[in-house]
Amino acid sequence: NSPVILTVARMAKQKQLDLLIRAVAKARETIPVKLIILGDGLLKDKLQALCDELDIQEAVSMPGYVHNPYRYMKACDLFVLYSAWEGCPVALEEALACGAAVIVNDAPGGSRDIVGDGKYGAVVPNNNPQALANTIVKILNDPQLKKYYQQQALLRCHDFQYQKISQQYLDFAIGCN
Repeated sequence: NSPVILTVARMAKQKQLDLLIRAVAKARETIPVKLIILGDGLLKDKLQALCDELDIQEAVSMPGYVHNPYRYMKACDLFVLYSAWEGCPVALEEALACGAAVIVNDAPGGSRDIVGDGKYGAVVPNNNPQALANTIVKILNDPQLKKYYQQQALLRCHDFQYQKISQQYLDFAIGCN
């Protein structure tokens, strides 16, 4: 019955899962959230050790790679992408298409653009687990805000439909001639 935070990421330094785990530990001081990390990688043992150190091992699940993450995305209370940098994060687009309320950090790359500078999802400062924890608590304690971000997610995902993107490529190519 606890709110569930989800991320889908390789367990690599770029994804800053250690900072996400620290933010979850801080958020748990206020609300009994759980974290699910879908993905595998070389840092799994270090991340599990961090959970042990922070005494939140029972609140963090790392089931590994999951072929179909969409049922998790549809059911989660929040989807968080907290990478040091991203190009065009497909997992974020997929979470939006599943209607998940999302939080991203203000890091180089496309995450901030995808959430429309905060219109379609929350944006928090990079390298600041406390700010992430505060935003997690704020959204989970405000059902209207959570619902707003879920509705905005479904609106935003339409901008990434293949027909629309294909037309944008064609318009760009024609403009270059």
